[in-house]
Amino acid sequence: MKLFIATPMSAFNKEEYNELREIINRIKQFSEEEIFAEITTVNQTEFFEPKEALKQDLKAIDESEKFIMIYPSKIHSSVLIELGYAIAKDKEILILTKDKKDIPYLAQDLEIKVFKSISELESILISLS
Repeated sequence: MKLFIATPMSAFNKEEYNELREIINRIKQFSEEEIFAEITTVNQTEFFEPKEALKQDLKAIDESEKFIMIYPSKIHSSVLIELGYAIAKDKEILILTKDKKDIPYLAQDLEIKVFKSISELESILISLS
């Protein structure tokens, strides 16, 4: 199964960002699943041009069977655009968040799991791979 992991790059402090990046890289290394996660290809301050990033992300969502959105807090982020696209493409969706109230209203009937810490998030992600 191909997985797309969407992560708002600015939602984490530098330490959490680097830890999450390492977690996803480890999972990618040992998982039988093919995983696309932009957090593993760019750092927190360097991004692709918006048009190129959108093109890459939508192509990767098209090729994925499951869309996983990590949404630790209620913030404006491109992951919401990616979520809308995944919904429109009828992908299997899982949202990981610290608080269900932060999830947009129209997405609240999707599968949602709550995590309280990066280590708990890691456990959830490992269970999926």
